[in-house]
Amino acid sequence: MQSVSLWCDYLSFIQKYDSSVHECSPTGISKARDLFERALIACGLHVAEGSKIWEAYRSYEEAILNKMNETDLESREKQVQRIRNLFHRQLSIPHGDLRSTLLTYKTWEAEHGNTLDVTNSTTDGISPHAYLNFEQSGDPARVKSLYERATTEFPISGDLWMNYTDYLNRTLKTDKTLRDCFNRATRNCPKL
Repeated sequence: MQSVSLWCDYLSFIQKYDSSVHECSPTGISKARDLFERALIACGLHVAEGSKIWEAYRSYEEAILNKMNETDLESREKQVQRIRNLFHRQLSIPHGDLRSTLLTYKTWEAEHGNTLDVTNSTTDGISPHAYLNFEQSGDPARVKSLYERATTEFPISGDLWMNYTDYLNRTLKTDKTLRDCFNRATRNCPKL
């Protein structure tokens, strides 16, 4: 299942109707974390909507933290670190809400007594398609899938279409695939 909305609905259903997950019992926590990790594998890299899975995961981990005993400082610190690691993992991948995620992370750290010296200019130099450039050295089918998702979200980006068609021309070299891609590119960006 690679639909972000389906995963969000499923995770919400489990949190609401599975009492072990809802009550944050050890088995429920383990079950929920396994499901969240599966959701991240399936669609956590989705450029436009993957952040919904990350946010839901962090919310669940926050719920665990809120249910912990205030005097169990060691367990609470481990849980805070777990949430921090989720932020770090999400911030390590390019996504559409990068600035928003960074702002949320800064606010969260401030609530936990830490300040971050990071400005929005930190993300200004990152190309919106940096992840695609990074992935181009990997599996061609995966790269093609990433480009397909990116062109769905940004259909009038001429640079994106040019990079995609160049990539297909260099790697796949199948006439029909390349021709279909050029047709879609020129239909969406007539100036190409």
